[in-house]
Amino acid sequence: MPELKGKALKNFTPVDIDLNSIPYKNTRLESQRQKKIKRSQSNNNNKKIQYHQKKTVQWSKSKEVKAKKKMKNEKKRQKKDRIHQSELERLKLKLEEHESDAKLDQSYFDIDEKWNE
Repeated sequence: MPELKGKALKNFTPVDIDLNSIPYKNTRLESQRQKKIKRSQSNNNNKKIQYHQKKTVQWSKSKEVKAKKKMKNEKKRQKKDRIHQSELERLKLKLEEHESDAKLDQSYFDIDEKWNE
């Protein structure tokens, strides 16, 4: 835990555990692990195998990352909404234009009917 790094804890006694002595349940993986141990012992003169651990991230930093991501997604959504709104306005103007053209066409037919009577 990152919160405990560099802290002196009372009533805690660290235990020295040799991870190489704990076998895997899967025999195929265990044989691969044993080969790796032998290779590393011959190369490193009995140094312990260092296992790669996932780096821990402080909770406060992960909260900041989540907050930034949320803000970014909100900005994207707002931009999409603005684009959608402008598209709707453009379509409304086109519709009004076509309606006015249709009214003119209708008035033309009304005049034509009066002349034919």
